[in-house]
Amino acid sequence: RAAALDSECDFFVPFHAQVLVALDRQDAARDMLVRRYQRDNSVHVLRMVMALDPRPPEEQTDYMFEFLERDPYASESAYFGPFVGRQLAQLADLPDELTTRVLLVVVDRIERGAPEETDKWRALATLVRRLGPAHPAVRSTMELRVPWWRTMYFAWSVFDCAEATDRLVYMAVCAQQLDCLEPGHPAYRMLSGKLSDRQADFVDTHIILPAEET
Repeated sequence: RAAALDSECDFFVPFHAQVLVALDRQDAARDMLVRRYQRDNSVHVLRMVMALDPRPPEEQTDYMFEFLERDPYASESAYFGPFVGRQLAQLADLPDELTTRVLLVVVDRIERGAPEETDKWRALATLVRRLGPAHPAVRSTMELRVPWWRTMYFAWSVFDCAEATDRLVYMAVCAQQLDCLEPGHPAYRMLSGKLSDRQADFVDTHIILPAEET
């Protein structure tokens, strides 16, 4: 009744959905929410649509990209991690448009200084390694960023005399992949220096040799 009186009011939407679910009309609730989302594009309604979807969040590709793009603070463990991991696992089969969106979501989290930033650098290194720096998705995403990333994330002072933490090792790999390191850069010393076995294996399998860059 409230929705009929004021169809533009978002306040009643979750209660309307809850009533329909309580009446065992989940399909009707989801259809109502989908129509609402198509009309007003509310991220809160989108979360409710996803909650009623029978698929796990990481399989809701049609909604998850929109959700992660519109909510940069979405739960890492419930949404970002599982979804991006799934996309990385099937990267070879993703069309360029979706590959670019994965890159943009990862890069956006890095630039926002996400709490789990280490995982974002690892994801970026994995994406660039699998696609190659000349891939259209990588070029379109990184072309304007590389110049200022050189002076921010990949500056000499970031790596000089620094401990080889996972975060810095993944960052150094990304810098090498994106051709952001000038000769003698301390990141090179880190990549060729004392690393844990796990770090060394990541470096060996992710750096891009000059012959591979074309």
